[in-house]
Amino acid sequence: MKKIGIYLLLVLLSHSCKKEKKGCTDAEAINYNTEASSDDGTCTYERDVYIGVYDAIKTCGIFDSDSSMVFQISRSPDAGNRILLEEFPETGGILYANVDLSDVNKIIIPNQTLENALDVSQVSGTGTLSGSSLNLKIYRIDASNTLDSCSIEATRR
Repeated sequence: MKKIGIYLLLVLLSHSCKKEKKGCTDAEAINYNTEASSDDGTCTYERDVYIGVYDAIKTCGIFDSDSSMVFQISRSPDAGNRILLEEFPETGGILYANVDLSDVNKIIIPNQTLENALDVSQVSGTGTLSGSSLNLKIYRIDASNTLDSCSIEATRR
């Protein structure tokens, strides 16, 4: 009887001494840790290579002449592969883009409606990242159905 008591005590002690393993517990993250039992806030995603402030030169057709601009790319809180192009002068607001999960160096800007003080536009486009250089092609259709395209060459600071 004494041996059973000692055995049970050893079993209980061995199970209660297991340490919680911290790490990234989001299966969509590139550093997902299958052994982690508690998330430690270190998850990183394909989109994280885009995050930062960019200096850019844009060349547009009819709406604007060539000009320099600064914009920021941040994480979107609603999807692991989504980024936000903020303070983006070409659109007068925020654009969202999705990182192409088959090639993380490409983004897709799905068609979205943007309103600013001057007009309502439909905007879409694509982008390619190479190191700290981001090349964007933005298509914009204004309220009178006039199409314009802008090429934007940007460098992350």
